[in-house]
Amino acid sequence: MPVRPLLVVLLVAGVAAAAPAPRPRLDRLSEALAVKNLQGTWTMLRYENGGNPIGAAGLKVKISNDTWAFYREGAAAPSSSYNLAIDATRKPAWLDLTQVSSKTFMLQGIAKVEGDTLTLTFAVSARPGMRPVDFNGTAEGTYLLVLRRDKP
Repeated sequence: MPVRPLLVVLLVAGVAAAAPAPRPRLDRLSEALAVKNLQGTWTMLRYENGGNPIGAAGLKVKISNDTWAFYREGAAAPSSSYNLAIDATRKPAWLDLTQVSSKTFMLQGIAKVEGDTLTLTFAVSARPGMRPVDFNGTAEGTYLLVLRRDKP
């Protein structure tokens, strides 16, 4: 009879090992990066290309629905507009900006939200696969943006 309990234990362990893993839950960071939670106006605190400061003074980003627009402070019209797509299931989250006027010019990046600060690093590319893997922004052709949410 000692063989039967061992057989039951092995059978249960085998079934448990073969069971599919539960679907991943969106954590708070992923939820914070949902497009709906990024709506509003953001002030650019840092803007760098390849680790070299470009100058963020007077630059704003306005996110409305799924549109990301760059503005100079006080300007009525954006300097450029992009369609925004975020894949918050990736770690770090993927952020893609496709220029509205060209549909082929794309900024592929990664993003994170910490409180009222949005940090993203992106590469300018017309072809897929040029996405940065970290937030240091020092690689050639890589941009780092740090934005702070404006108070309503």
